[in-house]
Amino acid sequence: MDYSPYYFRREPRKRESGEPRGGYEPKRTGRRRRGLRIEAVIIVVIFLCLVTALILANVWSGEKIIAAITAAFRDENVFNYYAVTVGEFADEREAVVQATVIRAGGGAGYIFAENGKYSVALATYMTKDEAKAVSEKNEGSSVYEITADVGTLYDTSSDDAAIHRTVEDLTRALATLEARCAEYAANEASAADTLTAVGEVRNSLYATKEYLYSVKADSATVGALLNAVEPVFAGTEALVMDNHSDELNAAMRYIVTSGAFALRALCAAR
Repeated sequence: MDYSPYYFRREPRKRESGEPRGGYEPKRTGRRRRGLRIEAVIIVVIFLCLVTALILANVWSGEKIIAAITAAFRDENVFNYYAVTVGEFADEREAVVQATVIRAGGGAGYIFAENGKYSVALATYMTKDEAKAVSEKNEGSSVYEITADVGTLYDTSSDDAAIHRTVEDLTRALATLEARCAEYAANEASAADTLTAVGEVRNSLYATKEYLYSVKADSATVGALLNAVEPVFAGTEALVMDNHSDELNAAMRYIVTSGAFALRALCAAR
């Protein structure tokens, strides 16, 4: 059977000069698609090279680059401290004995209880890498993370200003003391210079306390903030009043650790 009548047939027509070509012409896409594939491959290769370079640079820097990037995206209201701890004692008296030995060796000797067990902190650091490096050198120790979510303290009340200033002053004091302790331990600073720095921290926290006594805020909030500041203030004041370098390392490490735990307790109480 002849099906030709059912097909549309277009009779060829001679195109006049200057007249645009009509009819259907298939698009030539072969080269364009090939070009897109090449561009995609180049992008993937460049991305992989950048990732590889970042990983190698992070390894060479002691994993500090990735940590810095992570910190940049971290919630600014969350503060993390890392304590190197030893032991889990059921009896507090055993923890006291261990703390005494640690303090004699220049460590914090700070005792804290959790889940019915007592542990002793050697020192507290601002970064996990520092704490891990110290823990690896002390057999039987581990890294304990102290997290203070300051965001839980804020609400829509007028107390936010007092909370913000106190937390800012306290966290700055802890960072300063930890840095000064590291310099003194590495013989990069004298006892006199270190005590001068401790005195400056003490004076800054004294100003914080004076502010809290005068600020118009809820009395319970003020009391909680003063309780968080007090361990650090009292520790620095004791060092300044003694004015000697005996157990300076141990005392500073104890102050930093107690301050970190006090800040966490402040956040957990709200």
